Amino acid sequence: MDQQPAVQLAPPAVQAASRPYQESLWQRFKRFLNECNRVLKVTQKPNKAEFLTTVKVSAIGLAIIGMIGFILSMIQQLLLR
Repeated sequence: MDQQPAVQLAPPAVQAASRPYQESLWQRFKRFLNECNRVLKVTQKPNKAEFLTTVKVSAIGLAIIGMIGFILSMIQQLLLR
């Protein structure tokens, strides 16, 4: 009478814990909206000094990127002449 031992399966709670939990699309969308709402509650309108600083930094960055593009364009035109 050779009996093979029965295969022991883990309880359902352990099996569920071992595989990753998949959120439904609706749950992810609701979580995204909750996070957006939380961020909007924390943010505030910038004062004039903060706004001007942001505008200046953005303008400087745009000018630098434009100059790099212009210089690369000039180099390309000189090399392909």
